[in-house]
Amino acid sequence: MSDFFHEGADQWRPEAWQIIRDCQNLNWLVLTKRPELVLERLPNDWGSGYPNVWLGVTCGVASSLNRVETLKGIPAQLRFISAEPLLGPIDFRPYLDGSIQWIITGCEQAAKAKRRPMEVGWVRDIDSQCREAGTAHFFKQRYEGKRITHDGLLDGQDRQEWPGL
Repeated sequence: MSDFFHEGADQWRPEAWQIIRDCQNLNWLVLTKRPELVLERLPNDWGSGYPNVWLGVTCGVASSLNRVETLKGIPAQLRFISAEPLLGPIDFRPYLDGSIQWIITGCEQAAKAKRRPMEVGWVRDIDSQCREAGTAHFFKQRYEGKRITHDGLLDGQDRQEWPGL
């Protein structure tokens, strides 16, 4: 795991693109914190995106919403946001115009002493935004006492949805 578009991936990225082209039966979730680098590092045959590549950005705080705007300008068959770790309330409404198909939310998975808090109310709000826009929402994990729970339940409802393809 790494940031696929970081300069440290320049050496192996061409081989990875070839593997992605060769493995059309797999969906590849390519996530970055550096969407401004994506266009210059896409393969020549990218066109409007490979059908088996889901392109996403990390956006767990409102100050990183510029990443979502950049993502919307990149050709892709499916675009998603990983709001994980979710570290504050975020209004995604201006970006949920059909060009973002999926939002993942979740708490920080770090040692207890290093974890930053996530409020379930923030997840509820994003879930509501997704429902209003018809965007799939995948609630990945939350704190439950001293442990992290991965059941996807938000107020007793399963919120581990996948985008329709």
